[in-house]
Amino acid sequence: MVTCGLDDLYAQRYTPKAWLVVIASQQLKKAGLINDFEVLPGKEAELELYNLLKQENGDAYSKYNALLRELDSFLNALDRYQLIQHQSNLLK
Repeated sequence: MVTCGLDDLYAQRYTPKAWLVVIASQQLKKAGLINDFEVLPGKEAELELYNLLKQENGDAYSKYNALLRELDSFLNALDRYQLIQHQSNLLK
């Protein structure tokens, strides 16, 4: 999801996955997974994601929440991985 979002974002395709990367950009930068990139000024990523999902068929609210839960799960796993890596480096 994040890889596809990065590809979309760098190609200036503002897809749901691209907006998820924007939402998580601070955490992804901190983890060293992305460099700085320019986001459209004045845009609120969560609102942009929701508006984009409203244009698709189905329940935008459910899709929005599911995507944010998936993103949160990824970020939590990333945090755990980094903690384990840090602890492993301390033991060396």
